[in-house]
Amino acid sequence: MKRSVIILGALLISCAAEKPPVTLESAGVPQRVVVAPQQLREAPPVFNYQPAGKKDPFRPFFHDDGDHRPRSNEPLAQFEIEQLRLTAVLVGTATPTALIEDPTGLGHLVRVGTIVGRDGAQVKHIRRGQIVLEQVITNQNLTRSIMLVPMTLTDPT
Repeated sequence: MKRSVIILGALLISCAAEKPPVTLESAGVPQRVVVAPQQLREAPPVFNYQPAGKKDPFRPFFHDDGDHRPRSNEPLAQFEIEQLRLTAVLVGTATPTALIEDPTGLGHLVRVGTIVGRDGAQVKHIRRGQIVLEQVITNQNLTRSIMLVPMTLTDPT
């Protein structure tokens, strides 16, 4: 019993010793911040962006000039397809060949794969009496579609 009295006494003594209450100041937190009226009237510094010499962040990486026609140095790429005239076709050989006449009257030999016209049409087939051109058309939404344009042999009359 003596032991229990000693333990009970120790507990009472430890509970009786009160710790001081924790305040905001003792925890390091200020209670109130006082702002002078002059500080309220001052506007924060305004950021002024100077774009000179800097890239435009909203400009696309690849420039689209709107002209989606393939570039070619071939002489028939200087004319529109409607200006050209198919004058002769040679089939039955390993490489079929056709003769196309430009508006100036000059004849040009074409084979499969030759670029014809300003729009970059390419010769896809050479058959008896006609050639077939494949033209890639790009619309305003930048979607591409393929159009086959036949050119038939014209009479020399």
